[in-house]
Amino acid sequence: MYTVSTQALMHGTAAAAGKQLKPGFAIGPEEDLLFALAFPRLGYIADGHPNEEASDDFDTWQQRTTTLLYHGQNSLTPRAVAFRRLRMLGCKEPYVGREYSDEYRAALTNPEPVDVESAKAFMATYIESNLTVQFGPLYMFEALFGPDATLDAVVPLIEASDPNKLHDRKLNYYASGLAPVLRRASEKAAKSATTKLEKAFAKSTEDARAQPQSVAHGIGMAIGGAEFAEKYARRTNGPVDQIYLEWCEDNPEFVRSQLVDAPVVVPYVSYPRLVFIAGDAVWPRYRAVAAKQKDAESHAEAVALYGLIKSEGAARMLCWLATKSKAKAAAAQWIQEHQDVFLEFVERIAAGSDDDAKHAQAVVKQLSKGKKGKK
Repeated sequence: MYTVSTQALMHGTAAAAGKQLKPGFAIGPEEDLLFALAFPRLGYIADGHPNEEASDDFDTWQQRTTTLLYHGQNSLTPRAVAFRRLRMLGCKEPYVGREYSDEYRAALTNPEPVDVESAKAFMATYIESNLTVQFGPLYMFEALFGPDATLDAVVPLIEASDPNKLHDRKLNYYASGLAPVLRRASEKAAKSATTKLEKAFAKSTEDARAQPQSVAHGIGMAIGGAEFAEKYARRTNGPVDQIYLEWCEDNPEFVRSQLVDAPVVVPYVSYPRLVFIAGDAVWPRYRAVAAKQKDAESHAEAVALYGLIKSEGAARMLCWLATKSKAKAAAAQWIQEHQDVFLEFVERIAAGSDDDAKHAQAVVKQLSKGKKGKK
Protein backbone atom coordinates (compact mmCIF):
# COMPACT_ATOMS: atom_id res chain seq x y z
CA MET A 1 0.00 0.00 0.00
CA TYR A 2 1.44 3.37 -0.95
CA THR A 3 1.18 6.69 0.89
CA VAL A 4 0.22 10.05 -0.60
CA SER A 5 1.45 13.51 0.37
CA THR A 6 2.04 17.00 -1.01
CA GLN A 7 4.18 19.97 -0.09
CA ALA A 8 1.74 22.23 -1.94
CA LEU A 9 -0.22 22.76 1.29
CA MET A 10 2.81 23.14 3.56
CA HIS A 11 1.84 26.62 4.77
CA GLY A 12 -1.70 25.64 5.74
CA THR A 13 -3.79 28.55 6.99
CA ALA A 14 -0.66 30.76 6.99
CA ALA A 15 -0.60 30.63 3.17
CA ALA A 16 -1.30 33.81 1.23
CA ALA A 17 -4.90 32.72 0.59
CA GLY A 18 -5.40 31.32 4.08
CA LYS A 19 -7.43 34.39 4.94
CA GLN A 20 -10.03 33.20 2.42
CA LEU A 21 -10.85 30.17 4.58
CA LYS A 22 -14.60 29.64 5.03
CA PRO A 23 -15.10 27.31 8.00
CA GLY A 24 -18.05 25.02 7.37
CA PHE A 25 -18.09 25.48 3.60
CA ALA A 26 -16.86 21.92 3.07
CA ILE A 27 -17.43 18.60 4.82
CA GLY A 28 -14.49 19.06 7.20
CA PRO A 29 -11.62 21.37 8.20
CA GLU A 30 -9.17 19.68 5.82
CA GLU A 31 -11.53 20.21 2.90
CA ASP A 32 -12.22 23.80 3.99
CA LEU A 33 -8.48 24.48 3.66
CA LEU A 34 -8.34 22.76 0.27
CA PHE A 35 -10.98 25.08 -1.18
CA ALA A 36 -9.30 28.16 0.27
CA LEU A 37 -6.01 27.08 -1.32
CA ALA A 38 -7.29 26.63 -4.87
CA PHE A 39 -8.50 23.01 -4.90
CA PRO A 40 -8.51 21.07 -7.16
CA ARG A 41 -5.50 22.68 -8.89
CA LEU A 42 -2.69 20.84 -7.12
CA GLY A 43 -0.62 17.69 -7.31
CA TYR A 44 0.34 14.83 -5.00
CA ILE A 45 3.37 12.55 -4.61
CA ALA A 46 3.13 8.80 -3.91
CA ASP A 47 5.67 6.79 -1.93
CA GLY A 48 5.79 3.00 -2.14
CA HIS A 49 3.80 2.94 -5.38
CA PRO A 50 4.14 -0.12 -7.67
CA ASN A 51 5.52 2.18 -10.40
CA GLU A 52 8.56 2.78 -8.20
CA GLU A 53 9.77 -0.83 -8.25
CA ALA A 54 13.46 -1.02 -9.10
CA SER A 55 14.31 -1.55 -12.76
CA ASP A 56 17.21 -0.76 -15.09
CA ASP A 57 15.00 -1.11 -18.15
CA PHE A 58 14.52 2.09 -20.17
CA ASP A 59 11.21 1.01 -21.70
CA THR A 60 9.78 0.33 -18.22
CA TRP A 61 10.58 3.86 -17.06
CA GLN A 62 9.45 5.37 -20.34
CA GLN A 63 6.06 3.80 -19.78
CA ARG A 64 5.93 4.85 -16.13
CA THR A 65 6.91 8.46 -16.83
CA THR A 66 4.26 8.84 -19.52
CA THR A 67 1.46 7.18 -17.53
CA LEU A 68 -0.90 9.69 -15.90
CA LEU A 69 -2.12 8.76 -12.42
CA TYR A 70 -4.61 10.48 -10.11
CA HIS A 71 -5.38 10.93 -6.43
CA GLY A 72 -9.09 11.64 -6.62
CA GLN A 73 -9.26 14.42 -9.23
CA ASN A 74 -5.67 15.55 -8.66
CA SER A 75 -2.50 14.45 -10.42
CA LEU A 76 -0.48 11.81 -8.59
CA THR A 77 3.19 11.11 -9.31
CA PRO A 78 5.22 8.33 -7.67
CA ARG A 79 8.33 9.97 -6.21
CA ALA A 80 10.78 7.88 -8.25
CA VAL A 81 8.83 8.78 -11.39
CA ALA A 82 8.83 12.47 -10.44
CA PHE A 83 12.63 12.53 -10.20
CA ARG A 84 12.94 10.93 -13.62
CA ARG A 85 10.39 13.32 -15.09
CA LEU A 86 12.42 16.26 -13.80
CA ARG A 87 15.55 14.84 -15.43
CA MET A 88 13.53 14.45 -18.65
CA LEU A 89 12.75 18.17 -18.53
CA GLY A 90 16.46 18.87 -18.15
CA CYS A 91 17.46 17.08 -21.35
CA LYS A 92 18.88 19.63 -23.78
CA GLU A 93 18.76 17.15 -26.65
CA PRO A 94 16.09 14.51 -25.91
CA TYR A 95 16.11 13.20 -29.48
CA VAL A 96 18.66 12.12 -32.06
CA GLY A 97 16.72 11.95 -35.27
CA ARG A 98 13.64 9.90 -34.45
CA GLU A 99 15.26 8.09 -31.53
CA TYR A 100 15.67 9.04 -27.90
CA SER A 101 19.14 10.37 -27.11
CA ASP A 102 21.61 8.81 -24.71
CA GLU A 103 21.04 11.85 -22.48
CA TYR A 104 17.32 11.11 -22.33
CA ARG A 105 17.85 7.40 -21.71
CA ALA A 106 20.27 8.17 -18.89
CA ALA A 107 17.75 10.56 -17.33
CA LEU A 108 15.08 7.87 -17.15
CA THR A 109 17.30 5.11 -15.78
CA ASN A 110 19.02 7.25 -13.11
CA PRO A 111 17.60 6.13 -9.73
CA GLU A 112 19.03 9.00 -7.65
CA PRO A 113 16.83 11.68 -6.04
CA VAL A 114 16.79 15.22 -7.45
CA ASP A 115 17.48 18.17 -5.15
CA VAL A 116 15.56 21.43 -5.46
CA GLU A 117 18.36 23.42 -7.12
CA SER A 118 18.84 20.77 -9.81
CA ALA A 119 15.06 20.64 -10.28
CA LYS A 120 14.96 24.42 -10.85
CA ALA A 121 17.64 24.08 -13.52
CA PHE A 122 15.68 21.28 -15.22
CA MET A 123 12.52 23.44 -15.26
CA ALA A 124 14.52 26.20 -16.95
CA THR A 125 16.01 23.87 -19.57
CA TYR A 126 12.57 22.55 -20.50
CA ILE A 127 11.36 25.87 -21.91
CA GLU A 128 14.25 25.88 -24.41
CA SER A 129 14.12 22.21 -25.45
CA ASN A 130 12.02 20.52 -28.12
CA LEU A 131 10.57 18.09 -25.57
CA THR A 132 6.82 18.13 -24.98
CA VAL A 133 5.14 16.29 -22.12
CA GLN A 134 1.58 15.40 -21.19
CA PHE A 135 1.99 15.70 -17.43
CA GLY A 136 1.98 19.02 -15.52
CA PRO A 137 5.55 19.85 -14.42
CA LEU A 138 4.49 22.84 -12.31
CA TYR A 139 2.17 21.08 -9.85
CA MET A 140 4.51 18.08 -9.67
CA PHE A 141 7.39 20.39 -8.74
CA GLU A 142 5.21 22.11 -6.13
CA ALA A 143 4.10 18.77 -4.68
CA LEU A 144 7.77 17.84 -4.22
CA PHE A 145 9.28 21.11 -3.03
CA GLY A 146 6.44 23.45 -2.02
CA PRO A 147 4.94 26.64 -3.46
CA ASP A 148 7.70 29.06 -2.42
CA ALA A 149 10.35 26.98 -4.18
CA THR A 150 8.07 26.80 -7.22
CA LEU A 151 7.89 30.59 -7.37
CA ASP A 152 11.69 30.75 -7.01
CA ALA A 153 12.01 28.36 -9.96
CA VAL A 154 9.54 29.93 -12.35
CA VAL A 155 9.25 33.68 -11.70
CA PRO A 156 12.85 34.43 -12.82
CA LEU A 157 12.16 32.61 -16.09
CA ILE A 158 9.14 34.83 -16.68
CA GLU A 159 11.09 37.97 -15.73
CA ALA A 160 13.78 37.06 -18.27
CA SER A 161 11.27 36.37 -21.05
CA ASP A 162 9.67 38.65 -23.61
CA PRO A 163 6.09 39.21 -22.40
CA ASN A 164 5.14 40.36 -25.89
CA LYS A 165 5.98 37.09 -27.58
CA LEU A 166 2.56 36.06 -28.87
CA HIS A 167 3.08 32.27 -28.90
CA ASP A 168 5.04 30.66 -26.09
CA ARG A 169 3.10 27.64 -24.86
CA LYS A 170 5.58 26.53 -22.20
CA LEU A 171 6.10 29.88 -20.50
CA ASN A 172 2.41 30.67 -20.86
CA TYR A 173 1.72 27.41 -19.00
CA TYR A 174 4.25 28.31 -16.31
CA ALA A 175 2.84 31.82 -15.90
CA SER A 176 -0.85 30.95 -15.81
CA GLY A 177 -0.11 27.91 -13.64
CA LEU A 178 1.24 30.20 -10.94
CA ALA A 179 -2.32 31.30 -10.11
CA PRO A 180 -2.93 28.58 -7.49
CA VAL A 181 0.74 28.47 -6.45
CA LEU A 182 0.66 32.15 -5.47
CA ARG A 183 -2.34 31.45 -3.28
CA ARG A 184 -0.62 28.56 -1.50
CA ALA A 185 2.73 30.29 -1.03
CA SER A 186 3.76 32.13 2.12
CA GLU A 187 2.53 35.72 2.20
CA LYS A 188 6.09 37.04 1.90
CA ALA A 189 6.93 34.86 -1.12
CA ALA A 190 3.59 35.55 -2.82
CA LYS A 191 3.93 39.31 -2.35
CA SER A 192 7.48 39.35 -3.73
CA ALA A 193 6.55 37.19 -6.73
CA THR A 194 3.44 39.24 -7.48
CA THR A 195 5.47 42.46 -7.52
CA LYS A 196 7.91 40.94 -10.01
CA LEU A 197 5.09 39.60 -12.19
CA GLU A 198 3.35 42.97 -12.17
CA LYS A 199 6.55 44.60 -13.48
CA ALA A 200 6.79 42.02 -16.25
CA PHE A 201 3.13 42.48 -17.15
CA ALA A 202 3.54 46.27 -17.28
CA LYS A 203 6.01 45.82 -20.16
CA SER A 204 3.45 44.00 -22.30
CA THR A 205 1.31 45.38 -25.11
CA GLU A 206 -2.46 45.19 -25.47
CA ASP A 207 -2.05 42.69 -28.31
CA ALA A 208 0.09 40.40 -26.16
CA ARG A 209 -2.30 40.57 -23.23
CA ALA A 210 -5.17 39.53 -25.47
CA GLN A 211 -3.30 36.60 -27.06
CA PRO A 212 -4.17 33.41 -25.08
CA GLN A 213 -0.77 31.76 -25.69
CA SER A 214 1.42 34.72 -24.73
CA VAL A 215 3.45 35.09 -21.56
CA ALA A 216 1.62 38.33 -20.79
CA HIS A 217 -1.74 36.58 -20.95
CA GLY A 218 -0.52 33.87 -18.58
CA ILE A 219 0.71 36.49 -16.11
CA GLY A 220 -2.61 38.29 -16.31
CA MET A 221 -4.51 35.12 -15.52
CA ALA A 222 -2.35 34.54 -12.45
CA ILE A 223 -2.45 38.01 -10.92
CA GLY A 224 -5.00 40.13 -12.81
CA GLY A 225 -8.19 38.93 -11.17
CA ALA A 226 -11.58 40.05 -12.46
CA GLU A 227 -10.21 43.20 -14.12
CA PHE A 228 -7.97 41.17 -16.41
CA ALA A 229 -10.62 38.53 -17.07
CA GLU A 230 -13.27 41.05 -18.03
CA LYS A 231 -10.98 42.74 -20.54
CA TYR A 232 -8.81 39.98 -21.99
CA ALA A 233 -10.25 36.53 -21.23
CA ARG A 234 -11.47 34.09 -23.84
CA ARG A 235 -15.23 34.06 -24.08
CA THR A 236 -17.74 31.42 -25.15
CA ASN A 237 -20.96 32.86 -26.57
CA GLY A 238 -20.53 35.96 -24.42
CA PRO A 239 -19.51 34.95 -20.88
CA VAL A 240 -15.88 34.62 -19.76
CA ASP A 241 -14.48 31.07 -19.87
CA GLN A 242 -14.67 29.53 -16.44
CA ILE A 243 -10.95 28.76 -16.20
CA TYR A 244 -10.36 32.52 -15.77
CA LEU A 245 -13.10 32.91 -13.19
CA GLU A 246 -11.29 30.56 -10.80
CA TRP A 247 -8.86 33.42 -10.10
CA CYS A 248 -11.45 36.18 -9.76
CA GLU A 249 -12.14 35.84 -6.04
CA ASP A 250 -11.53 39.58 -5.82
CA ASN A 251 -14.97 40.13 -7.41
CA PRO A 252 -17.54 37.40 -6.62
CA GLU A 253 -20.33 39.47 -8.20
CA PHE A 254 -18.46 39.47 -11.52
CA VAL A 255 -18.11 35.68 -11.31
CA ARG A 256 -21.84 35.31 -10.65
CA SER A 257 -22.63 37.60 -13.59
CA GLN A 258 -20.71 35.26 -15.90
CA LEU A 259 -22.38 32.08 -14.66
CA VAL A 260 -25.95 32.73 -13.59
CA ASP A 261 -28.35 32.61 -16.57
CA ALA A 262 -25.38 32.17 -18.95
CA PRO A 263 -25.84 29.61 -21.74
CA VAL A 264 -24.64 26.09 -20.92
CA VAL A 265 -22.51 25.17 -23.92
CA VAL A 266 -19.83 22.68 -24.92
CA PRO A 267 -17.56 21.75 -23.24
CA TYR A 268 -19.87 20.67 -20.42
CA VAL A 269 -17.54 21.22 -17.48
CA SER A 270 -18.01 22.69 -14.05
CA TYR A 271 -15.68 24.16 -11.49
CA PRO A 272 -16.32 23.54 -7.78
CA ARG A 273 -14.01 26.42 -6.88
CA LEU A 274 -16.57 28.77 -8.41
CA VAL A 275 -19.16 27.61 -5.88
CA PHE A 276 -16.60 28.59 -3.24
CA ILE A 277 -16.19 32.03 -4.82
CA ALA A 278 -19.68 32.84 -6.11
CA GLY A 279 -21.93 30.96 -3.69
CA ASP A 280 -25.19 29.05 -4.06
CA ALA A 281 -26.40 31.13 -7.01
CA VAL A 282 -24.34 28.99 -9.39
CA TRP A 283 -25.86 25.62 -8.40
CA PRO A 284 -28.62 25.70 -11.05
CA ARG A 285 -25.99 26.11 -13.74
CA TYR A 286 -23.96 23.15 -12.55
CA ARG A 287 -27.07 21.02 -12.27
CA ALA A 288 -27.75 21.88 -15.92
CA VAL A 289 -24.17 20.98 -16.82
CA ALA A 290 -24.51 17.60 -15.10
CA ALA A 291 -27.73 16.93 -16.97
CA LYS A 292 -26.00 17.56 -20.30
CA GLN A 293 -23.06 15.31 -19.46
CA LYS A 294 -23.74 11.83 -20.79
CA ASP A 295 -20.71 9.86 -19.61
CA ALA A 296 -20.14 8.02 -16.35
CA GLU A 297 -16.68 9.55 -15.87
CA SER A 298 -18.03 13.11 -15.74
CA HIS A 299 -20.76 12.13 -13.31
CA ALA A 300 -18.30 10.27 -11.08
CA GLU A 301 -16.10 13.37 -11.10
CA ALA A 302 -19.09 15.48 -10.03
CA VAL A 303 -19.64 13.15 -7.06
CA ALA A 304 -15.98 13.40 -6.04
CA LEU A 305 -15.82 17.18 -6.34
CA TYR A 306 -19.22 18.43 -5.24
CA GLY A 307 -19.47 15.78 -2.55
CA LEU A 308 -16.86 17.79 -0.64
CA ILE A 309 -19.17 20.80 -0.30
CA LYS A 310 -21.50 20.99 2.69
CA SER A 311 -24.64 22.71 1.45
CA GLU A 312 -28.20 22.09 0.35
CA GLY A 313 -27.13 22.78 -3.22
CA ALA A 314 -24.54 20.02 -3.03
CA ALA A 315 -27.11 17.67 -1.47
CA ARG A 316 -29.56 18.38 -4.31
CA MET A 317 -26.81 17.65 -6.82
CA LEU A 318 -25.88 14.40 -5.08
CA CYS A 319 -29.51 13.24 -4.91
CA TRP A 320 -29.88 13.85 -8.65
CA LEU A 321 -26.63 11.99 -9.28
CA ALA A 322 -27.78 9.10 -7.07
CA THR A 323 -31.02 8.66 -9.01
CA LYS A 324 -30.59 9.99 -12.54
CA SER A 325 -26.92 9.95 -13.51
CA LYS A 326 -24.51 7.33 -14.83
CA ALA A 327 -22.75 7.31 -11.46
CA LYS A 328 -25.76 6.39 -9.31
CA ALA A 329 -23.91 3.87 -7.17
CA ALA A 330 -21.00 6.20 -6.44
CA ALA A 331 -23.32 9.06 -5.46
CA ALA A 332 -25.52 6.84 -3.29
CA GLN A 333 -22.47 5.40 -1.55
CA TRP A 334 -21.04 8.87 -0.94
CA ILE A 335 -24.27 10.05 0.70
CA GLN A 336 -24.42 6.88 2.78
CA GLU A 337 -20.84 7.32 3.97
CA HIS A 338 -21.40 11.00 4.77
CA GLN A 339 -24.86 10.92 6.32
CA ASP A 340 -23.60 13.04 9.18
CA VAL A 341 -23.11 15.84 6.63
CA PHE A 342 -25.92 15.34 4.12
CA LEU A 343 -28.81 13.51 5.78
CA GLU A 344 -30.38 16.63 7.27
CA PHE A 345 -30.27 18.35 3.88
CA VAL A 346 -31.66 15.29 2.09
CA GLU A 347 -34.57 14.91 4.50
CA ARG A 348 -35.40 18.62 4.18
CA ILE A 349 -35.38 18.38 0.37
CA ALA A 350 -37.48 15.20 0.50
CA ALA A 351 -40.18 17.07 2.43
CA GLY A 352 -40.70 19.42 -0.52
CA SER A 353 -42.83 18.99 -3.63
CA ASP A 354 -40.47 19.66 -6.56
CA ASP A 355 -38.53 17.20 -8.73
CA ASP A 356 -35.62 17.34 -6.33
CA ALA A 357 -37.96 16.13 -3.60
CA LYS A 358 -38.59 12.96 -5.60
CA HIS A 359 -34.86 12.38 -5.98
CA ALA A 360 -34.30 12.95 -2.26
CA GLN A 361 -37.20 10.67 -1.32
CA ALA A 362 -35.62 7.89 -3.37
CA VAL A 363 -32.31 8.46 -1.57
CA VAL A 364 -33.99 8.40 1.85
CA LYS A 365 -35.61 5.12 0.86
CA GLN A 366 -32.22 3.70 -0.16
CA LEU A 367 -30.69 4.81 3.12
CA SER A 368 -33.53 3.20 5.05
CA LYS A 369 -33.01 -0.09 3.21
CA GLY A 370 -29.32 0.10 4.01
CA LYS A 371 -30.02 0.47 7.71
CA LYS A 372 -32.43 -2.50 7.69
CA GLY A 373 -29.85 -4.59 5.85
CA LYS A 374 -27.31 -3.99 8.61
CA LYS A 375 -29.61 -5.29 11.34
